[in-house]
Amino acid sequence: MYKVAVVDDEIWIRREIRAFIEWSGLELELAGEAGNGREAMELILRTSPHLVVTDIKMPMMDGLELLRWVDERKLPCKMIVLSGYGDFEYTRQALQHRAFDYVLKPLKETELALIFSRAMDELRRESERLQSDFHRRLKASRGLSLMKDRFFQRILTDRSMDDSEIIVGCDELNISAPAQGYRVATVKFFAVHDHLSKVYGGDWELFDFAVRNILDEAMTGNGLYFHNSSRTNEYLLIAKPVDRPFFEKLSGELERRLKLPVWIGLGRQRQRYDALAQSYQESLQALLHSPAQLQGHIAEYRRENDETFRPDAAYQEAWERLIERLTLYLEGGQASLQGSVMRQLNALLTPSPPQSVTWRDVRTGYSRLLITVEKMLLEQDFPAEAADLLQRLKQNQEELDTEAMPIDLGLVLDLLSKARTQTHPRNKSGKELIHTIKKYVEEYCHAVTLEEISRNYFLNKNYFCSLFKQVTGRTSRII
Repeated sequence: MYKVAVVDDEIWIRREIRAFIEWSGLELELAGEAGNGREAMELILRTSPHLVVTDIKMPMMDGLELLRWVDERKLPCKMIVLSGYGDFEYTRQALQHRAFDYVLKPLKETELALIFSRAMDELRRESERLQSDFHRRLKASRGLSLMKDRFFQRILTDRSMDDSEIIVGCDELNISAPAQGYRVATVKFFAVHDHLSKVYGGDWELFDFAVRNILDEAMTGNGLYFHNSSRTNEYLLIAKPVDRPFFEKLSGELERRLKLPVWIGLGRQRQRYDALAQSYQESLQALLHSPAQLQGHIAEYRRENDETFRPDAAYQEAWERLIERLTLYLEGGQASLQGSVMRQLNALLTPSPPQSVTWRDVRTGYSRLLITVEKMLLEQDFPAEAADLLQRLKQNQEELDTEAMPIDLGLVLDLLSKARTQTHPRNKSGKELIHTIKKYVEEYCHAVTLEEISRNYFLNKNYFCSLFKQVTGRTSRII
């Protein structure tokens, strides 16, 4: 829809244009009305209309002054002037100030519709040109950026590169590496997918472009940066030996402009470039020891953190309970457990302050859960799609992507659930089946009934009772 602002001191003119907009069938909506140019200025700034229809002769501030104001600020709206037959000189001046067209009074609906249609067509063409120019510039800049990203990615992974080879590579790519030492800072976004979808329409390149613009400004004269292509939500800064306030200012600027929490891990200062990989690992360790809260944080590497790290006991016990419940689900397939597993996982992945949980705690717990899922997938004949999802779960672990973790695990559990509808639980041996049900009963001993077991395991009640006695030598006490 195209928004139209109507500016005229005569209310009946405004009513006439408003009525036309409401029934015209064009893609138009009323942004608002103003009785003079001064009111129109406030209206334009507040509503950003695409089209402005304005009279010339008005009290306090006339239409010509309004046109000059719009022209000076190069606002993108199209200005359409209402003109009387005797106002040709005013109309000529209006056209000099980039008025799109003019409409003679008294108004004729066919003429107004024609001018609106032409203005909307021009707005569409301008929008397409801007998008085309943007993507052309983006494509040109992406080529060189990708070359630099790959070069630094090689430094991180190829330990055979020495200082002289790195310096030559920097010269070839016209990279000005810090001459007086450096430190690696890892900038990470732990919660980006939902924001990426809402703000950037899921377009990673647009988000990357926005991040790089901010880093371009911040790092000029302070070092350089690149995107870690092996982790989509991570940027590395190779900064001159700047102090912590620089990173605090950068973090604030990133959060303000991207509307996202930002975590920055700082490695120790280095002189030789072949130590870049080591400084990067230190920056990652600093991040892992950051509080796992939903607000950004800046952390500096401390050797003692690695030496004295002790997992948060209560948090890891909660992961143990989740893994036990997940194992019950994977072994038995009872649908009532899936929702419970997902709720518990979401709670563990969004720890709230003032918990002493770190990102390393999150990774430790999630790694154990992933081992359980992988073991079960390898032991049983599950759909091939599950293997692809397992790779995604591992990538989530690598990136500590707490948004994607529950989504992808949920997809795995859905696949397993569908597979089990085609595999009757009686295909298990009687001993295995009773063992699985016993674990389920121990988990929910206060609420389990024969009806529930029959429903979850597709078993006749009498058959279950008979099988239970056969395997255990005892009569089932479940009612």
